[in-house]
Parts: sequence; structure tokens; C-alpha cells
Amino acid sequence: MQSTELERIIADADRCVKCAVCLPYCPTYGLSGSEAESPRGRVALMRAWADGSQPLNPGLERHLDQCLACRNCEPVCPAQVPYGRLLDNARAAMADHRRRPWTRWLGNALVRRRLLLRATARLAGFARAVGLARLIPPLRRLHRPVRPWAWRDAEPDGAPRGTVGLFIGCVADVLDAETHAAATRLLAAAGYRVRVPAAQTCCGALHQHSGDALGARELREANRRAFDGLDHVLSTATGCGAQLEEHVLPDRRHEDACSFLSRTGGLDALEFRPLQATVAVHLPCTRRNVLGDTESPHELLSLVPGLRLLAAPETPRCCGAAGSYVLEHPAIADALGDELASKIAAEPPDYLATTNIGCALHLADQLARLGAPTRVLHPLALLARQLPAGDAIR
Repeated sequence: MQSTELERIIADADRCVKCAVCLPYCPTYGLSGSEAESPRGRVALMRAWADGSQPLNPGLERHLDQCLACRNCEPVCPAQVPYGRLLDNARAAMADHRRRPWTRWLGNALVRRRLLLRATARLAGFARAVGLARLIPPLRRLHRPVRPWAWRDAEPDGAPRGTVGLFIGCVADVLDAETHAAATRLLAAAGYRVRVPAAQTCCGALHQHSGDALGARELREANRRAFDGLDHVLSTATGCGAQLEEHVLPDRRHEDACSFLSRTGGLDALEFRPLQATVAVHLPCTRRNVLGDTESPHELLSLVPGLRLLAAPETPRCCGAAGSYVLEHPAIADALGDELASKIAAEPPDYLATTNIGCALHLADQLARLGAPTRVLHPLALLARQLPAGDAIR
């Protein structure tokens, strides 16, 4: 391990003034009330390990693993502690001293994503059909049908306003085909030529946040090569978008698809078909705390006449999905998901619109368990269903 790596961890940790402003915003602290499960406590643990005063032990490892990396603490921190960077660096520095075969296996699986994820999702459908899903909790969470999107480029009807690349991702590639089809149709309707490079791969977020710096770097370089020459690279899942924004394409070429369509205004002239429905808009942690855009989903959905838009019920906590966290720490994930889903189910809207596939899968599972009739989908999917011309996506 390089001494400079430890110095970076110590330098970032030393910015914490231990003021406790972050505590009410931390999901795991809210559940446990334990200082070690708070951002302030975890910062102290990471610094103590980096300076050699605290050895790596099961307790320290557990407290760091149980952090969702939601980064709700960052916007409220008066000292501007870069908590996400600190946590990633600490996990990477500790990687040689830890054994995390589950996360490593899952990361490798996502790189080889399509065949394995399709098989897993089909198994989930079979397990639900015969009543076995409750015996295999991870399969219970896959409520969406397996309809892999046939990757395709798209052309606008008239002269293109520009060319954009579309990032597909791993889980969303298999379980969110409607969103990719919707993004492509909406971008073409807004006048853009859409390119979907076949050489793109996993964004590397799982690798980055689990301490696999080498795996994240290899995926980062592969995606940079895949999207070389494109001025704009758009993503639909904000979990992937956060990784692309901060680590893969930090040259400002990346933009969230909702943000791009709202900013460029290409859909404003279209007359969307009306829909009399109530939509609660959920803002994932990655959208609020990394991408910094909380308005564009509302702005785009407001183009549909008849929609009654609501903000999802206020909660200071993450929904609990957090990438692989929902599989690694299901009890905590379910407690957090139930907290939000119960508020939504109290007055269930027709739709819950969220911009992250992990949040969508987790909240759909929670709402289904509560018996709520709310349908969960991406804002772009709902918007594309109301396009004024052509068949609606189903």
C-alpha cells in the first residue's frame, strides 16, 4: 500500500470538525443510533485505521460495509468533507486485507452481464410463478419482466440537432428495456441522432464502491474508448450517471438524459397525449447528491396534460437499494425501503417515477408487499408512452 494513499485518507478525514450536523441525514445512524454507524463515526474509524492506531477488525469492517454511500451527509457538511471519495479510497486501501467474494463475484457477473442477468431474471419469474420466490429473497426483488432491449441507433425525422451516445448499463440493460427504448424515441423526437456503442460495458460503480480500484479502472478505460468521439454521452440510471460523471467522463461530456432533454428543450414543441393520473416523483440519492439535478424529471413530466405531479414523501434517508447493498444487507435495506414505501402506500399514486433502476426494483418490491397498486417506472418511460405520434411503448 502506498503511503500517499493513507495520507489522502488522513487529509480528507481531518477536514471533519465533528460537529454532528450530518447525523440526522444518515440512514444507518437513524436506524441504529450508533455513533459508529454515522458519517462522523465512520470518518474517525477510517482515519484511525489509516494512521495505524486502529487495526482492521470485523467490527470496523462491518461499520464501513454497512454505509450505503448515499452521500446524504455531503450537502449538509459545513466543512465540505468529501465523504464519498474518502470512503472509496479507504475501501480500496483496505482491499488487500479483506475478503469479499460475494461482491467480487457480482462485479465480475455484471461485466459479463447479459447472459447471467437474463438467466437470473428468468429464474426469478419462474420462482414467483410457482411460489418459491419467498424462499430465495434476492429473486423476490426482481418484479420486472425480462425484455432485453435490442441495442439500436436512432435517427431523427429531419436534420439532426446533434449526435448523442446512450449508455445502457448492466442491470438496466436487462430489466429496464422500456426506459432505453423511451430515451431513444424521445431523443430522436427532440431532433438528436442517437448512437449506442456496442463496446460499452459496466460503468464500474460496484467495483469503485467495493474497493476494487483496478476493476473500476479497467471498465473506465473501456467505456472511454467506446464513447470516444461523441460530444455528449447520456445515461438514464442515475447510479451509473454518478459514476460516469465523477470517474469515467469527468470532461463534462456526460449528462443525465432527463437533464439533457429538459435543458435543450427539444420536446417543448410536442403536444403529448393527456393522461389523467397522479405521479409521485422520487429523487434517488445519486440524483440529489452527485448529479445535483432535482428539477428535470418534474419539468419533463409537466409536458403531459392531466398529470398531477407530487414529490415522493419526504424522508431524510436513502430508500435502501444502493447498488449491491440490497443483496448484501437485506435487513437494513428492507427497513429503509419500508419506511419510504409505507408513506407512499398511505395515499398511493398511480405511478412512482424514479430515475434509478436499483431504487425502482427495490421500491416496487416494497410497495408490492404492502399491497399498493402503484406502478414504478422511469419518468422517460411514462413520457414516451404519451408521445403524440406512433405507437405507445408498452
